[in-house]
Amino acid sequence: QQRWSRSLGENQIGSSVAFHPGGQLLASLSRKEAALDGGTVRLWSVEKGEELHRWEVPANWQDSRVVFSPNGDWVAAGSFD
Repeated sequence: QQRWSRSLGENQIGSSVAFHPGGQLLASLSRKEAALDGGTVRLWSVEKGEELHRWEVPANWQDSRVVFSPNGDWVAAGSFD
């Protein structure tokens, strides 16, 4: 068993994570503690523990999720708001 720990950023609250079907990538979605400040989707290398890419998300994304497509070609994030 291996532990994997990375910071999501200062004052960030994690709301969703998803592993790539092949296991080599992890997507995380977090929002800032101050709900009006928005949040971030990050793509991580599981092996290296490095952030590969990030996207900002709107401030009104309070109940949000991140997911990979079944074949792993796409990562999607959305909100129920």
